[in-house]
Amino acid sequence: MILIFVEPLGAAFYAIYVICGLSDIMDGFIARKSGTASSFGGKLDSIADMVMVGVFFIVLYPIVNPPIKIVIWIISIATIRFISMLIVLKKYKTFAILHTYGNKATGMILFVFPILLPYMNGLVLMYTICVVAILSAIEELIIHVTSNQLQLNRKCISYKIKKNRAIASIVMLLAVFAACWVYNDEYSIKDKDVSIEKAIMEFTTPFENNRGVKNPIIIDRIQVDDKLLVFYGDRDVDGLFGFTPLHRGLNGKYQIRSTNYGGANFYIMGYGFTTSKGNYIAVGGSGYSKRISSYKGFPGFLTEDEAALFNDNVDGNTFLNIYKVDRESNFPTIKIYDANGIDISRALWNDFNHVPRAGVGKAELFMLNVFMFIILSMGFIISKYFWEKERQKGE
Repeated sequence: MILIFVEPLGAAFYAIYVICGLSDIMDGFIARKSGTASSFGGKLDSIADMVMVGVFFIVLYPIVNPPIKIVIWIISIATIRFISMLIVLKKYKTFAILHTYGNKATGMILFVFPILLPYMNGLVLMYTICVVAILSAIEELIIHVTSNQLQLNRKCISYKIKKNRAIASIVMLLAVFAACWVYNDEYSIKDKDVSIEKAIMEFTTPFENNRGVKNPIIIDRIQVDDKLLVFYGDRDVDGLFGFTPLHRGLNGKYQIRSTNYGGANFYIMGYGFTTSKGNYIAVGGSGYSKRISSYKGFPGFLTEDEAALFNDNVDGNTFLNIYKVDRESNFPTIKIYDANGIDISRALWNDFNHVPRAGVGKAELFMLNVFMFIILSMGFIISKYFWEKERQKGE
């Protein structure tokens, strides 16, 4: 109950939380080893677990702000648990929650949830808990419906649970969890300006002495098909602009694979990129001359007879426009015009030789897939070994 009165996810919260969790684990172990285990103690342990879950929900609900689907899951799980308690009360005239492997797994995942919350996607964790919790709740309900006697320490529906097969299942679950952890670590950028700016800084300046973009600021961003295109500048470097397409992962977070930045000669910059649905050119600008009224975009290096791919008017102090084009053009040429349609590109040209410029990319997506494949393969091989060992033992 003390957790209600301390700062959620603060140092005091974690200290008290870990102590409560460890004491919950140790009390049953000590009782069994000392021969003092009793049905009354088991009931008290179940009540303490329910109180802990209630406090857990009160403290973390405002922080995680679960969507309606998760709330429906929670209500469904609570309903199944309540029905199980009614059946126990009717059949055995007592209160009890079984110590099944499913219930223990649910408790363990609930315990690590606030610890993992700062490092993993909260929605993925909530769905994981809900899946495990509803399966364990259904299992306990089936046990109570089909059993003729109350067995608090029954481990699962089957009486004949095999140790090696339990190990095999645990190893495979750990491998899946490890693979998800690696994936989440790679796709770790939240859909917030602060998180994106930090990621751009780290991506463009992997070493302290790199020039890169050391103080990025998001000017604008827009979702284009399967990518979030970000147009950014540098708070400390006049005329520096850049683009980066962020790739969305299954966990709802993003990953940077490439970015281009440099001096925007008119404070207006073009950038070509490709998505799963086609080729695009982005044109963004900020802090440009009021003489600029419109612009035209051309593919690559401009020749005299090259036709413009697009043209548009400039409005306001900042803009970001996206144009779908027929062919890929990574480095488009942008020309600017005044209100009379006169080309003023040369008149407003800025060299920006002092501005760092680079195209930064990485080829780690393939290695990420390979690494995850290795983790899952190792988990499968070890699990198969224990599974076959149990089968041979039975023969």
